[in-house]
Amino acid sequence: MSLSEQNLREKNFHNNLQSKKKGRFENIFYKALYNLNEDFFKYIEKSSKGKHLLDYGCGVGNNLNNVSNFQAERITCIDISEVSIEKAKKKASEFMHKIEFHVDNCENSKLNDGAFDLIYGSGILHHLNMKKCLNEIHRLLKNNGKMIFIEPLGTNPIINIYRKLTPNSRSEDEHPLLQKDF
Repeated sequence: MSLSEQNLREKNFHNNLQSKKKGRFENIFYKALYNLNEDFFKYIEKSSKGKHLLDYGCGVGNNLNNVSNFQAERITCIDISEVSIEKAKKKASEFMHKIEFHVDNCENSKLNDGAFDLIYGSGILHHLNMKKCLNEIHRLLKNNGKMIFIEPLGTNPIINIYRKLTPNSRSEDEHPLLQKDF
């Protein structure tokens, strides 16, 4: 797997984060996103029956509890962090028959061109080089494929307050998405 300096920093940050025994204090802030997550999962469910899905930057597999019930033909999960992939595998142990995991670079993966009907992710794009990851998503999607992501926006004052309260909770390259990212 070919990794840039930014990729290596992200990988090290997330391997260290996921190696901690105690959960993240910051998780209390994410409860405010419940409705957003509900809509996110409804869209995935509506789009996944009999399809091949890619959990792009799957982390520790937090989306798999929901998505594994959506009658997808198969789910592929990728993340740059070996520690996160191992945790995701443990979470998914009861439905591993239709899920495969890869430690891989979301900006330049080893996955096949046009392999996925739906690519989804939660809180991943803002860790990546936007141009590289969008080109990679485009390469991986089938014709008429779909994508859906939940990302923090730098125009959101609540996100900005949260970021000021938790300065050590993110890698140095991570940033909420701004107009220039689009």
